[in-house]
Amino acid sequence: MPIYRCTIFYRDERNGVTEKSYKGNYADETAALAARAALVNASQAISGAYIYRSELTLIQDYAGAPIAGSRVTERMSATMFLDQTTGKKYNLLAPSPISTIITPGNSLDSGQAIWQTYIDQLTAAGGGWEVSDGENIDNTGTNGTIGGKLITVRSGVRTLPTS
Repeated sequence: MPIYRCTIFYRDERNGVTEKSYKGNYADETAALAARAALVNASQAISGAYIYRSELTLIQDYAGAPIAGSRVTERMSATMFLDQTTGKKYNLLAPSPISTIITPGNSLDSGQAIWQTYIDQLTAAGGGWEVSDGENIDNTGTNGTIGGKLITVRSGVRTLPTS
């Protein structure tokens, strides 16, 4: 049976927020949606805070292995257009970029087909995935990429190599 995660978001009278997540096995999305509705109603009944949002996520694990030398602390930092007419921009951070999209100078090679396929998923006409406050990448006339470079970040959980 598929596994779903339900996250419930609470807000108190001082505008403080918190969230609580639950996980469960349900036969299908319809059953998971019904279970979420019951959980939200029961949670609201015992809480003085206001439940302002809930999210239901299908959890999927994927088989595979990382490419040798990949590092999740490395990102491709790419400046993208949200609106080419007004010049509104967005900074996209893609984790653990492959060498195919990196030039010898550690810049983004935005002409690569695999980069364009990725960006197409973030356009309104392509995959429709939003990147910033309900906005998509604007790739009209160009591929939407202004430029990019390889960066290293030092935040989040890190696992040191065992070499």
